[in-house]
Amino acid sequence: MITHAWHLPARFGIEEEFFLCRADDHAIVGKPSKNFLRECRNALGSLLSAELLQSQIEARTAILDSPDAALEAVTASRGKLGRTARTHGLCILSAGTHPLAQWREQIASDALRYRRLFEDFQIVAQRNLLCGLHVHVEIAAQLDRIHVMNGVMPWLPMFLSLTASSPYWGRRDTGLMSYRQSAYDEWPRTGIPRLFSDETEYRRYIERMLAVEAIADESFI
Repeated sequence: MITHAWHLPARFGIEEEFFLCRADDHAIVGKPSKNFLRECRNALGSLLSAELLQSQIEARTAILDSPDAALEAVTASRGKLGRTARTHGLCILSAGTHPLAQWREQIASDALRYRRLFEDFQIVAQRNLLCGLHVHVEIAAQLDRIHVMNGVMPWLPMFLSLTASSPYWGRRDTGLMSYRQSAYDEWPRTGIPRLFSDETEYRRYIERMLAVEAIADESFI
């Protein structure tokens, strides 16, 4: 069982986003076939989900409690997706950006949530040709989540330096090791959060955003 700095058990889950590419030349696939997506769902079940663009796909893990379990789960999901992709002449790419893809050519996913994001954010959503690996950590009820977040934030530069995988964008060398971070800054309410003193202040912020209908629910933060 993992324990964090407050010496309480911490369960977690991982979401990993992939670009879908042709196996022969690694060009991005703007709209994969329904047969391919159906076979991916058969392989991963409820742990598979769509992403903002049809050229992306996401695999999730179940709830985990150890690094060994995380390695096993991520290896298994990558393996299943990779094998399914190969039977369709495709491959999966785990990177912050696709080096060769053009954002103007991408197609939005059909899911209602993603259609709404495209309606609200237009070109910002269209340019979001980005993938990531997200680790969602459960915070014990007796802890203030904002205090935990504030404790983590000084370490973000180190995390970014260890995980940077996006020096190229639109067939160009951006000069940055993590262009994904710069591109993501186009989104409002995304990225490094403003400094809240505690969870009570954060809750007031959420309530204001909901009251003025800036967000539909808290998941849009």
